[in-house]
Amino acid sequence: MSGVTGRVVSAQGVLARFNEAGILEAPDVHTAQLVARTAGEHDPAVLLGAALTMRALRAGSVCLPIRRVRRLAQFFVRDDDAQAGLAPQLDELGWPDPDRWLAALAASSLVGDEHSGPNEHPLRLVDEALYLERYWHDEESITAALLGRCGPFPDVDEARLERSLAASPAAADRRDEAQRTAVRT
Repeated sequence: MSGVTGRVVSAQGVLARFNEAGILEAPDVHTAQLVARTAGEHDPAVLLGAALTMRALRAGSVCLPIRRVRRLAQFFVRDDDAQAGLAPQLDELGWPDPDRWLAALAASSLVGDEHSGPNEHPLRLVDEALYLERYWHDEESITAALLGRCGPFPDVDEARLERSLAASPAAADRRDEAQRTAVRT
């Protein structure tokens, strides 16, 4: 990578175009190349998906929504001097057609779906969003934890609750009635 332009020398084809436009940086390109090389993947759309998923993660998102990625890409371009003025080039990069892109991703040995086992693939395509495997599992763990908290409320012994409220030191102070009402509900 050149320190002046941010260009990844080993990038070719679509990865080179997106790197030169400032959307992809060295970590994105190198990760996509490594993952593709280990699986023998050569489809440019799959490599671009892997690289952009890595870029989305570095920008703060755990997934890459394939149908909206073009609109989100403007946030991937750095706003420092070396990248100034690159945003108008985004439309000229040759973005893959979303339907063909999704089909290529779904057909790739690099990409699992919501039914794939843990860590069978480095990427996972779920609801038209591409995830790095680890982050999809993290999202699923958080979802399960939150859903676990949404269960039914435990049974409350109303008489015991009222006795506890009456025995509290603040029972004589009517200013705390709103708090007692909150406890009851």
